[in-house]
Amino acid sequence: MNFEKLINRAKEQGIINDPKMVAAVSAMTPMLTLLAKEHPDEYNKFVRTQYETMYGRHYNEEFAKEDADNLVYTNRQGEQRQGAHWTRDQVLDATKRFTFSPEVTEWDKYVAFNAFFADTNQDLEDELVLKAAYRFYFCDQDWPSKNTKIWDYMTMRSQLVG
Repeated sequence: MNFEKLINRAKEQGIINDPKMVAAVSAMTPMLTLLAKEHPDEYNKFVRTQYETMYGRHYNEEFAKEDADNLVYTNRQGEQRQGAHWTRDQVLDATKRFTFSPEVTEWDKYVAFNAFFADTNQDLEDELVLKAAYRFYFCDQDWPSKNTKIWDYMTMRSQLVG
């Protein structure tokens, strides 16, 4: 029997409850530890999928810092850089004039504006980076959910890169 079928059968029989689910997840810890060690990319995909299932496609601090720390770019001076250009507080201050949907988190903003900076800083001044990032990530009318574009974009990126 596969795992999904096992869970679905328990659900149909009405025997799933919070303590049992916590116990089931805890029993998976040794297998997940092995997966993390031997296949870290697959483990990270698994954890990100579980996070999405529980919290939705918006950043929390931990995922935001992880994704921002992995940004690699060349700055205007031709120097290789890795990580966020702006702090969370700097992003929040610089973008307070923009209107965001209530579900957009401060960490969504942190990743979006830093990711866009990494991609465009050689060609755009900071003010234009901010405006363009806002339009690209938070105002895109043809994205299925403009409020989750940064999460979706970075998740696709991580699957391509890693």
